[in-house]
Amino acid sequence: MRVALSHWYGPENLGDLAILCAQYSLLAALDDDLHVELVATDTAAIGSAAATGLAFDGIHVLPWQSPSSAGWSGWALGGARALLCLLDPQRLTLGADLRRFRDLLLRVEMLMPKGGGYLYARGGLRGPLFTARICWPLLLARRLKVRRVVWGHSIGPCESRPGAMILRHALKGAEIVVRDRASLAILKKWKIPARMAPDLAFRLVADDLDGSLARPGAGLRRIGLTARTLARGERAQATYEDTLRRGLNTLVEQVRYEGANVEVVGIVQSSGPSSRENDRHVLARVLAGLDCRTVLEAPGEGRKVPTMPELLAVYATLDLLVATRMHSAILASCAGRPFVVTEYIGGKARGMVEALGLPDWVYLADLNDLSSTLSRAWRERTELERLIRRGARQASRELEKVTSIWRSGSQ
Repeated sequence: MRVALSHWYGPENLGDLAILCAQYSLLAALDDDLHVELVATDTAAIGSAAATGLAFDGIHVLPWQSPSSAGWSGWALGGARALLCLLDPQRLTLGADLRRFRDLLLRVEMLMPKGGGYLYARGGLRGPLFTARICWPLLLARRLKVRRVVWGHSIGPCESRPGAMILRHALKGAEIVVRDRASLAILKKWKIPARMAPDLAFRLVADDLDGSLARPGAGLRRIGLTARTLARGERAQATYEDTLRRGLNTLVEQVRYEGANVEVVGIVQSSGPSSRENDRHVLARVLAGLDCRTVLEAPGEGRKVPTMPELLAVYATLDLLVATRMHSAILASCAGRPFVVTEYIGGKARGMVEALGLPDWVYLADLNDLSSTLSRAWRERTELERLIRRGARQASRELEKVTSIWRSGSQ
């Protein structure tokens, strides 16, 4: 089986790394003679692909790169060429890079975008162009009649009608497995067949959740935190960080009242590629305002990319995780550790909680409920851990059930 796996951003985001490793593992389990051609979104991501330790037959880059890599003029020129190519991809390949990418699609059996939450339609003037760039490989594969398998994605939200039209056209005729009900509802409205399965990263569930990973020390309670930079301005960012500090300080008081020492561990899930996308800065500000000992963990930062067992070992030391990045909650569940999680794009965090069969209160639609939710999660952490371990095992089994789309070539 020869697959073109597109939309590799780089290992700086550990959620993306987890998805890629899980997706590769699932493919390798299906075919002993697997050949994967990895397609990076930008030139900056090419060098990092080898650091994952996965065996790729080739590493390529999308002809239509982002402004951060190609500059605005390069992005505009690349977009014009890429869109013209769709008119007649056999002849209108305006440049060697487009011809190479077309030929790559023609020699693989399927195009599979890496799982994640980037297939949505932004609003604003630039929104439809963003959607067009993200969907362009799917659109080209459709024109070339190459099989398209879209597995492990969230679809939407769709904030603009032009962007939604592009997304709908790109997905039509593809074999689609989404990870949440909100995505399924969008595709149902568009009359595009799809099915649902848990996030691909549940493939990483530890074989022995009860014994293979180190447990937290009896005399020290460790509370994990993942945090990020919002896209809504400085005032919203300050409010977000202050809410995290207040919620964590309230939990620290509760743990101390029980007579235990407590430590809050900030886990850097994204370290780039830009400074804005580096969680370290946000975490440092939040941790500085806490009334307890704090530690900053940056798996893979400044050294080799962590393996998945190494990454799970970080989460295995926690008694509870406050997750404002969804894949940190999935990694915690794969290590058998309890968490609460907030939403930030569409319904993917809610979908993950549903996939685990957890009670609704674990999911925070409103961050203002953080203090009360953390208090409840701490009181009920033993039962929550039991539910998460059971749900993680079930999610892993569900992934195995739907692998027939590759074997059968249909849904």
